[in-house]
Amino acid sequence: LTAIARSRSFVDWQGIRSLAHDLESQHRAIETVAQADPAEALDLLWRFMSLAPSIFDRCDDSNGIVIGVFHDACDAIGEAALAAKPPVTSLADQAFGALTANDHGQFDGLIGILAPALGLVGLEHLKQRIIDLSNQPIAKPADQDRVKTGWLSSGPMYADEMAERSRISTVRVALQDIADAMGDVDAYIEQFDEHCS
Repeated sequence: LTAIARSRSFVDWQGIRSLAHDLESQHRAIETVAQADPAEALDLLWRFMSLAPSIFDRCDDSNGIVIGVFHDACDAIGEAALAAKPPVTSLADQAFGALTANDHGQFDGLIGILAPALGLVGLEHLKQRIIDLSNQPIAKPADQDRVKTGWLSSGPMYADEMAERSRISTVRVALQDIADAMGDVDAYIEQFDEHCS
């Protein structure tokens, strides 16, 4: 995992299957660890998932092979968490960190995956962390300090605008997923109503 994290070479479409194979080998090795030490396997899975940003920054995954490997590893986090039984508030805090760093979709579905291990206490803790995030909008820098990241038909797109959109989207999707996991139909519908209004 350390060697993969240190690598900086770009992987084009021709080398993507080899990269995916290397990642799958690491995942299989972690699954072997899980049979003897679920807590160690859970830590290794979080480390494995933390590789995603640097890997996606240096590869062409237009065919979706690499993201598939990360989705499989994300699924395995749920199984490892059930077996390892970490403190639910700590697990919820890890989930919060993952959801707020989900730039490539590697953690899509994480709340549903972790719901059995989190239970109601963990889900409530995660919900409060997400609500706190919803009350902390991204600060808008002074005009001269704003960083342009692209152009829209309406004008330039700035980094702070993109960060704010990402925050709003993360909050909305997470609250929907938490409501779904808790069986709270009203809270689930409320997120759609707020998004549409």
